[in-house]
Amino acid sequence: MRYAILLLLAFVAAGALHAADAGPEALAPIRVGGPSWPKVEASAQAQARPWIARLGSTDPGLRAEARAKLLMLGKTVRPLVVEGLYHDNALVRTECAVLLGDERAQDALKFLVEAFYAAMPERGEAPTYQRTFVRALVGALERLSGRSFSVVEARSPLIQGTLRDYIGWYNEHIERLPAQMGEPDLSPLDPRYFEKVQALRALVLEKRAWPRPPLSVDMAVGRESTGPSGEAWTPVRPADRAYLETIPTLPRDEEGGFFRPEDKRWAEELLRQGRAEGAK
Repeated sequence: MRYAILLLLAFVAAGALHAADAGPEALAPIRVGGPSWPKVEASAQAQARPWIARLGSTDPGLRAEARAKLLMLGKTVRPLVVEGLYHDNALVRTECAVLLGDERAQDALKFLVEAFYAAMPERGEAPTYQRTFVRALVGALERLSGRSFSVVEARSPLIQGTLRDYIGWYNEHIERLPAQMGEPDLSPLDPRYFEKVQALRALVLEKRAWPRPPLSVDMAVGRESTGPSGEAWTPVRPADRAYLETIPTLPRDEEGGFFRPEDKRWAEELLRQGRAEGAK
């Protein structure tokens, strides 16, 4: 019994010394995709990535199937789901946030708060194309934190207060939270334990611009009428292209005006009659 206790003490002391000897880079906040980000095995990636891509499908049934498959794959592919919070496709971002809430992914709290901050402008309501994503983030944070700070909609400027509340809640409980994804094993006996925990779990609050998806009017007109750069939009879905091809192209006269084929026939008939009268 005494021998077992001595072995246990020696193991704990070795862990504390190892943690205390960690270099300065070990105290950098964990970043999604950063140097300390968990690596997912190639075989697991091959399974998960196609399903993550299908989270962006416009077919609700296919998205539900993808969520079910990713839930089955579980924690082994969770880093890929967290990375999905920054996907260019708004549907993928939204479904990844919902999935983390469904998984009760307590180790993703830090990254959900960061994504919430990144998706919001400096002031005012959430952008139209981000509102479903913001709702999903708030829903996941409510489930994982057990705290609901407001019932404000993402289209209200008061959503900024909800963001501040979750940032404040996270910082207040940072030392008592479960270990976050990518966090190394730390010994509670390490004299610098709480300092290291705070450094590793510190929020990385950075704004990010996602591409705004084209509106239907943009695709019909061919340009973005509200954006500063005025870049051209082209339909990306085969259904959109097929729809545009059904819109008839009307002919124009020499002055650029529209005319109907029957108008042209009527004008030609008048001209023919005029020539016949002149020949008499």
